[in-house]
Amino acid sequence: MHTKPAFPKTIVSGLLVLAALILSAPFDRPAGQGDEHNHPTPRKNFLSPEARAAVSALMIQDFQGRMKPFDTLSRESVMKITKRSHFDGWKPVDLYLSWIAQPDYWFSRPIIAVRHPGLKDLLGVAPETKHISPNSLYDGSGRYRLAD
Repeated sequence: MHTKPAFPKTIVSGLLVLAALILSAPFDRPAGQGDEHNHPTPRKNFLSPEARAAVSALMIQDFQGRMKPFDTLSRESVMKITKRSHFDGWKPVDLYLSWIAQPDYWFSRPIIAVRHPGLKDLLGVAPETKHISPNSLYDGSGRYRLAD
């Protein structure tokens, strides 16, 4: 009698590929130094077409329990955060992986779309501002500005 393995080989191999890609991303913070907001710029669209296709096809489970390809997760996330299908020349899969692999770099970069004038007033940004950094959501004491 033939039984199914607990995890299909394609899922396990896909997870290994994803882990290798994330772990191989450069992380150049000098030893012993804190976050001085001088992070190296990630290379845009760093995945080869073959690697992007392999990662895109990985099935993942979203926060609501729905199974979807990694490509769908990355496209939805990039669209939700930036309000653009492609942001600053990045392909969604590469950008999403870069957000995961190099969060320190992205924390100070304007990637979050802000459209509502009331929100712009609350955050103290100019009316013509289109994107803000995650860092700008916190005041000088580290308190989340939208908490109240």
